[in-house]
Amino acid sequence: MKTSSFVQISLLAATLLLSACGGGGSSSPPEPEPKPEVNHDAEVERRLRAAAEARLEKQDTLSSHHDTLAVFLSLGLIGALVGGVIVGSQARHEAETQNPYL
Repeated sequence: MKTSSFVQISLLAATLLLSACGGGGSSSPPEPEPKPEVNHDAEVERRLRAAAEARLEKQDTLSSHHDTLAVFLSLGLIGALVGGVIVGSQARHEAETQNPYL
């Protein structure tokens, strides 16, 4: 009886070990993941990121050009306003000296 229980326990332990180890090596090895697809996806992502960065850089460049143009136009308008005030002030002063009744 001792021998039969030892054999049963040994068989049970061997069965549990084989099932825990994946069938004792009788199964086929796992297939490796396809590397070209991963590289292709990474390449596509790299291209998309480069395109997005190029678009952002172009937008920044256009924005800076518009900002520069707006600054120059505002400075020109302020200069024209100051020039108009100077010319108008001189014209009024000349008119007062020529005609004191105004």
